[in-house]
Amino acid sequence: MLTDLQRIEHMLEIIRQIRQIIGSATEAEYGQALSMQFSLRYSVVMLGEDAGGISDELQRQFPETPWKSLKGMRNIVVHDYVKTLEETLWSTYVNDVPVLESQLRQIHNYLSTEESKP
Repeated sequence: MLTDLQRIEHMLEIIRQIRQIIGSATEAEYGQALSMQFSLRYSVVMLGEDAGGISDELQRQFPETPWKSLKGMRNIVVHDYVKTLEETLWSTYVNDVPVLESQLRQIHNYLSTEESKP
């Protein structure tokens, strides 16, 4: 079983990888690139899986992080994939992922400090 720190590190790595894949693409370029679309969908699934494994205690400590939304979006992509709109995923990538990344970095710093305490 992964620790909260390992899950947060994995989430940050997913964000790094999806940024590398999408790069500076425009929405129109994203809309034409199936590889980007599938990569973003899979990234949403992995982020939701990791969010679902975060301890209740850590979720309570960082309530501003959208834990439930991450899990909910994962469920939509996995179970209602036909209804998943690429515009919604793109908007999430552009508007929400930068905020999420910042929140995860703060949590990572907190957990790293806690682990280094004697």
